Parts: sequence; structure tokens; C-alpha cells
Amino acid sequence: MQLLNRAEFAVALKKGLGRAWLHVANYGLDDVADLVLEACLHKQSYDPQDESSRAVWLFEMFGQTSHYARFRESILDALSTETDTWDSQQLCNLAKEMAIRGDELARQAVKVYAFEKANDPACDDWLGAKEWRDLAGVEGVIDLARIYGQRLIIDPNDRPDYFWWTNETKQIYQAALLQNAQNDSAIQAYWEYLEARGVFASLDQPVDREVARQEARKHIRPINQILDDAKNGASEYPSYYTVFGRYATSDELEVVYNALLTATDDVARVRLLWVFRRASPPRLDDIIFKWAFGDNEDLREAALIALAQITDARIRTLASTKLTAGQLNSSDSAVLALFLHNYQSEDAQAINSAVVTIELEDCEDAHSWGVELINIAERHADPELAPALRWVYANTPCTLCRSSVVKLLDQFQALDDALLQECLHDAEEDTRAIARKQLER
Repeated sequence: MQLLNRAEFAVALKKGLGRAWLHVANYGLDDVADLVLEACLHKQSYDPQDESSRAVWLFEMFGQTSHYARFRESILDALSTETDTWDSQQLCNLAKEMAIRGDELARQAVKVYAFEKANDPACDDWLGAKEWRDLAGVEGVIDLARIYGQRLIIDPNDRPDYFWWTNETKQIYQAALLQNAQNDSAIQAYWEYLEARGVFASLDQPVDREVARQEARKHIRPINQILDDAKNGASEYPSYYTVFGRYATSDELEVVYNALLTATDDVARVRLLWVFRRASPPRLDDIIFKWAFGDNEDLREAALIALAQITDARIRTLASTKLTAGQLNSSDSAVLALFLHNYQSEDAQAINSAVVTIELEDCEDAHSWGVELINIAERHADPELAPALRWVYANTPCTLCRSSVVKLLDQFQALDDALLQECLHDAEEDTRAIARKQLER
């Protein structure tokens, strides 16, 4: 592969692209060791909560090099002092990878860290739990259960972690936990706590969608409060209004839409439009098109997203107009979403041309474009969108989006050998799996 300069390597490393891994494999770590160490100490994922751990990927870059001792010292020192949740999680994952390969100092560090967190009734008491379980097996589960249970004995209203229990872990550890609970009051307390929360009930029961919808409606605000909050500019984020729209009745959406048309304040208009980020407006009025071209950026963005929920020839015309004018950045980043319900095969060429020629302003726009292009390609299954998808592959900051792109390119038979080799060393395991499957054919 071509040698990357430091700037190119830093970008590839942050995105989790396989070319960063290949650079180290082919040219060594010496010239970029500081960049890799920084990526170990501070999680660089675009979405640290949802994206997969990069610990194995990063460990492979330094684990068999002369830099190992320095990396280990830095990682374990940081683990004992780091306060950021996602950085701490990655540090613990890296320590686990070192421990798996026989590093006793790293193993002890994971144990100390997991026990310290488990003893502290704070919201991050889950940190280190999975890593210690993976290292110590049944013994580790019993250790943590005893600590959590002791907390419950001291304070029955405590809420220790239990989200690390999955169907898989239940099958492996449930019997051992029950057996130990017979003779250990702390483990018994944690066992009862898990049972009360239905942890040992099957996670595979079918979900009744209507029952789930009715349950969700119990937790949304009444429509009068939504209207008042919009009028008063309550909440700076869309989710409050979007959730209401998702579970609102058609009559409620009609009321909100009428309030939108009569609102005179842009702050209220934006919030009322947020109701239609996932729900289709009951009809289409010219004023929304006017807002989609207006100077108020928040209103323009909200209008575009609301329009994207509708199928109408006028919306496709709007999308094509903005695409041709190169209006895709910032508040216009939702323009591609307009094609989701209005796409025609001849749109592929214009979309491909736009995304590869329009100057990208920031990674948020790259992510927005990527999400919408993936949605369009999945819905319409058009191989002609492959050039745009390859652009997303190289530019999205999100490994999950890149994995979706690779899946689509595989479906469209548009993965060449060079791209497959890079995917084989991507930070995201699902991307690596697609490449392995292709190369084994």
C-alpha cells in the first residue's frame, strides 16, 4: 500500500480505516507511535457509546513492537486516573487485551479498577465489569455479584449494574451464581435484585408492537404541553418533540400542524417542525417550501427534515434544485434525505456528482450525508449509487456507517480487491467479517 504521511495517517486512525493498520504493518510504528498512543489514551470514535471497541485493533498496532512497555505504562497509569467514561472504557479494554496475552500487571490493573468501580454506588459502576468477567470467568462474576450484593445489604434502594447480563452470559453464569447464593447473603441479595428486574427472563420473547406503542405513549407529554413548550421555546434539542411525534395520533399531528401554520415566531415553528422529524405531516403547504429556502438556518433545517417524510414530486424538485446548486452543507445537510421517498434512478448521477465535488465543511456533514445515502441505497437498491457510497466509505467519521456502506457495496458487487484488503483490517469487526467472507469465496 502507499505510504501515508502523518496527517493522512492521523485522519485514517481517527476514522478507524484499515489503511491506518496497514500503514503500521507495512512501514512500522516508529514514526506514528505518538499518534497511536494518543488514540489508545483517548477514544476517537465518532459515537463512542454505540461503535464497537477499537481495543483489539489498536493493540495489534503496538502489542508485538518495541513500544509495548511504554504503551503499557501509559495505558495503566491513565486507567487509574482517567475520569472520562468512554476513555476509561477503552483503557480497560486495552488492559484486558494485554492481560489475555499473559500480562499479569495488566490483569491486576483490570481487577483493581473493576472492584473499585463496583464498590462505588455511582452511575459508572459498570466500568470494568465485563472486562473482569472476561478475564476471570465464573470467579469474576461471583466477585462482582458479592460486591454489588453487599451494596444492596447496606442500602436496599441502591441500583448496582446489571446490564452486563445477556442471554449468552446467563447461560454461562446463572447456575453458578444461584449455587453461590445459597451460602452467601451478599450474592443472594444481588440474585434477588436481578430476578426483580426480570434479568433471568428470556430476552427472546416476541414484542407486541401495539402494546409497546401504548406503553410508550404513557411517557410522552400531553399535546397541550407540547404546544405550550414550543410557543415558549422549551428545549434546545429535537428529541423531546420528535418522540411525541413518533407516538402521536393522526388527530394530534393535525393539531400540531395547524399550530405550525399559524405560529408567528420562528422559535416556535422550529419546535413544531421537530414533531415531524419521524412523523409525516398530514399535508403539504407552500410555506414549508419557503422556510426550506429561508435565511433562518434552524428553520431551514427543520423544514427540510419534515419535508423528507413526504412523497411528492415537488419535494424531488426541491432536492434536485439544492443538489445542483451545491447546497448540501450545514443546515442543508438534510437535502439528501428528501430523496428517500422521492428517488428515481436518474437521480443517481446527480447525487454521485454532488457528493464527490462539493467541498465538505465538517465531519458532521459527512456523517449526515452518509446516513442519508445509506438509507437511500438500502431502500432503492440501486447499484448506480456505488460511487457515492465509496465516498461515504472514505469520508464518514462513523465505523458503523462505513460497515453499512461495505455491506451495500458487497450487495452491489462493487468491492474491488484493494478495498477488500483495507476492509480486512478495519476497526469495525462487522466490516472485517464481510471482507473475510468475500476473500474466502
